[in-house]
Amino acid sequence: MLKLLCLFLLLVCVKLHAQTVADSTELCFASDTQKPMWVETLFLKKDHNQQATKLLFDAVTKRKPGAFFIMGDVVNLGYSNHQWKPMDVYLKSLRDENVPVYAALGNHEVMGQAGKGMRKFQQRFPDHVPTGYVEVKDSVAVILLNSNFGTLSAEQNTAQIAWYKQTLQKLDADPAIQFIISGCHHSPYTNSKIVGSSKDVQEKFAPCSWPRKKAGFLSAATRTTTNTFKKAEKTFWSLAAAADCTSHCAPARVALMIWRLTTNRNFITSP
Repeated sequence: MLKLLCLFLLLVCVKLHAQTVADSTELCFASDTQKPMWVETLFLKKDHNQQATKLLFDAVTKRKPGAFFIMGDVVNLGYSNHQWKPMDVYLKSLRDENVPVYAALGNHEVMGQAGKGMRKFQQRFPDHVPTGYVEVKDSVAVILLNSNFGTLSAEQNTAQIAWYKQTLQKLDADPAIQFIISGCHHSPYTNSKIVGSSKDVQEKFAPCSWPRKKAGFLSAATRTTTNTFKKAEKTFWSLAAAADCTSHCAPARVALMIWRLTTNRNFITSP
């Protein structure tokens, strides 16, 4: 009887573990999960922002991807403990399901009190490096860059671009890496009527972003639709703002970009 009980407990533990293992073949990307600032509500539609953010995180938690990447503006004021409280619950729910969460720094994280905002951001995303960092999942390398150039010193800006070029060359030469996704918060190209295309990102990051391997550049700061831009045979994706979906939107389809590796390591994009 004792042996049977031990075997039963072992099977239950294995089953529970299997249910919480993240799917390493799937990567999810989103952006702008922040609640609108009071001043923004004066001239922008609220669009059920907080409900949309909740639905988005629920969708990611249910999918259990190999990793979840947030392309900036996680909260609307990075220095505010109050703004981080609901986000901390969402992040914990994902990490409790063994889903690693990474983020790029957005402008809202450095708004008002930049130093304090960056410290609180770093506490939530300890792998983050202000001058760029890379995460490798399966055969996919995801490079997250800092497009808040005004918060960086001249030396840091120069160091980030040099690191980015070197990292691309290293990844391009690595036979284990089949795909490279680079990204930052500010969009080099966007159809947004509120936030225009970033000339700085066009000049500093875009020219470096094209190794021989399959690659693309992902950014945020659109409004309600994810868009693809082709520039000189190069692909740029501009993500819809997660918190700008209406209650009639399906966040898993509108605000969430899903990438899945097939068994032969082809990449399927599902914006």
